[in-house]
Amino acid sequence: MPRNPAAIERQKIKRKMKIPLDLIPIAYDISKNVYEGKLKISERVKLLVGANRMNGGSARDYFYNFRYLMQGKKFSRTLNADSMNYFFENFLKDYWKSQWP
Repeated sequence: MPRNPAAIERQKIKRKMKIPLDLIPIAYDISKNVYEGKLKISERVKLLVGANRMNGGSARDYFYNFRYLMQGKKFSRTLNADSMNYFFENFLKDYWKSQWP
């Protein structure tokens, strides 16, 4: 544990920041549209950020992780279990026939 008071405060804030469950479907839909080239990341981050619901880095993580998952690539930024479940369930609904014969 860091001894620096500022670092300790940042850790406390980081632990408190969780992605609200109601943002997961929104993050998926936006990520899908970014992946399909219908939207630009920079335009859509603002939809998930605001009122301290999600920070910009986390929003971008959703967009990039969506793409990596669709491409079957490894990614290092984590998504919570609820997000992963939602993404996988909807990949099957949205892309099963077109992406994976």
